[in-house]
Amino acid sequence: MAELIGLIASIGTIASAGFAVAKAISDLADELGTAGQNIKLISVDTKAVALILHEMKRRLDKSTRRAQQTIDVALEIVDLCKSDLESIKQFLIPVLSTGGDKMSMVQRARWIFVKAKISTKRVSLNSLKLTINLFIHTLDFIEGDLLDEYVFNEM
Repeated sequence: MAELIGLIASIGTIASAGFAVAKAISDLADELGTAGQNIKLISVDTKAVALILHEMKRRLDKSTRRAQQTIDVALEIVDLCKSDLESIKQFLIPVLSTGGDKMSMVQRARWIFVKAKISTKRVSLNSLKLTINLFIHTLDFIEGDLLDEYVFNEM
């Protein structure tokens, strides 16, 4: 039980971090002009992962049928999310402007090197969104919500 409480708290923390990273990305996108469109896509994906993680937290919190295997899979998913979000944040630190000023030429040059790394992480975030959604649906089946609905609709 303590492990589940820790997992749920961890998911909330990571979801909050995801929103913070998404905001930083969005702020950066506003400063980059036309390149900003690509960055905004990463911001949207990061927000989506954070929202889906929040939903996963909510479902785990209200779950009544928790197997250790379910908790283990959730922990693995959370670790992947944390790793990707931290990587994106670390790639952005050299690029982000300070004090709300416009980006310097050095920061714009750094962006050229960071862009490919962040794009790779964007692909990983898309994969995580699918994985988390599948996990949430599996939780629903385990809880019987969707299974009962499916059986009822088939009759």
